[in-house]
Amino acid sequence: MIQQRNHTYDIMKGFGIIFVLIGHIWQLNDTVLSSFICSFHMPLFFIVAGCFSKTYEEVGGDIKGTAWRYIKRLYVPFFVSTVLMVLWFAFKTINKTKYTNYIITTLFSALWGSVTVLHTPFGGVGVGALWFLMALLTAKILFLFVSKWDKWTGLICIILSPLAVWLYSFNLPIPWCLLHGVAALPFIYVGWWWKRNHDKFPLWMGLLLVVCWIVAIVWSKLEMVYLSFGCYPLDVLGAIGGTWVFYHISRWISENTTYLTRILAVLGLYSLAIYCWHSIDITVNLFRQLFRLAGLPESAVVTEYVLRYSATLAVAYLSIKLPILKKVFA
Repeated sequence: MIQQRNHTYDIMKGFGIIFVLIGHIWQLNDTVLSSFICSFHMPLFFIVAGCFSKTYEEVGGDIKGTAWRYIKRLYVPFFVSTVLMVLWFAFKTINKTKYTNYIITTLFSALWGSVTVLHTPFGGVGVGALWFLMALLTAKILFLFVSKWDKWTGLICIILSPLAVWLYSFNLPIPWCLLHGVAALPFIYVGWWWKRNHDKFPLWMGLLLVVCWIVAIVWSKLEMVYLSFGCYPLDVLGAIGGTWVFYHISRWISENTTYLTRILAVLGLYSLAIYCWHSIDITVNLFRQLFRLAGLPESAVVTEYVLRYSATLAVAYLSIKLPILKKVFA
């Protein structure tokens, strides 16, 4: 008998990508909703990724082969997304708008791969909204190395993470979102541990983490893209608590609903493609400019976001269905 796929983690990613889209509506900045979303939505992705990460022992010591698979999974869509932005700027240049410096700096960003802006004669170089792919890539590879110490893995992750946050405050020119990856190591470890031991996790501890989450939403602010922690241990514990809540919500949806499971699971399965196309859109205003080229009139804020996000979902869906792009985004 073929075992049916457990959609719990797909649904969690579905929730996560919805919150990413909502979180990038700039009119919601500095609101309670923004604090709620930022408190856990990017850590949720790191934790889910940790659920499917492997330790040094689990891959039989094959760090090179495993790292290469991670690179194909995460760096390739990052690079292709960057190239697509370059092609857009090239099109704008042909259309008699000078974007030459943008082309050069965007190409450099594919190699630089960091949120930290590198200043060049052509302008600042940074990865912008695509930062998460590079951070996740470095976090998963670093976890392979750290897990060589087996029983000390969790402690090492806990020690290295705040150190990375502290170093980031100096605005050091470190490529590949390396500090973001180090800072995310506790989330990767929690995901890895949870997938293998969640049946041993006591309810009282989950409820305590939820209390930390509520306190963090009200009195703190987490912004993973800037490694900004209002209160480091509280924000980390709160993010884990928020993810724990959405794990149980997702599990209940998976076990008790059909249509909602299908919708959220599909969004989760397509989350990489959605994230990449959304990042392209908000970086170069792709769909807004395409709407203008098509002669569509200016829209109200709500209508504009509905149109842009609908276009993002449609293009993400097509990129999964086209064989040449499916290898990149699926």
